[in-house]
Amino acid sequence: MERYAGKVLYVDFWASWCGPCRHNMKNSANARQYLKEQKVEALYFSVDTEVDMWKKAIEEEGISNNQYLLSEDWKSSLCKFFQIQGIPHYVLFDKQHKIFMQNAPRPTDEGFEQLKSVVEKCK
Repeated sequence: MERYAGKVLYVDFWASWCGPCRHNMKNSANARQYLKEQKVEALYFSVDTEVDMWKKAIEEEGISNNQYLLSEDWKSSLCKFFQIQGIPHYVLFDKQHKIFMQNAPRPTDEGFEQLKSVVEKCK
């Protein structure tokens, strides 16, 4: 994944049917802007099983960049590796793509200051 080489990564595990996930996406404009300004790449991994629902949610939320569908949903190797047992779930990686924080702060206004603090320490 040369595209992300040398970049801090903020990974969001979500699904179209997950109310809290969708709420966080709707209320993450400040965090998304901050991450963009800090040159942190946000990646979105969905555990949806319905491709059409996933595509519809992406369109509705207006977040189409770096969207990936885990076709094996919860059984995917990524979910197993990170031991994802519930969503939304966020993981922060440093520039060498080592896990900096397994349970990173949410990108909502309530978690924004904490997210900023963690990103600053990670960089």
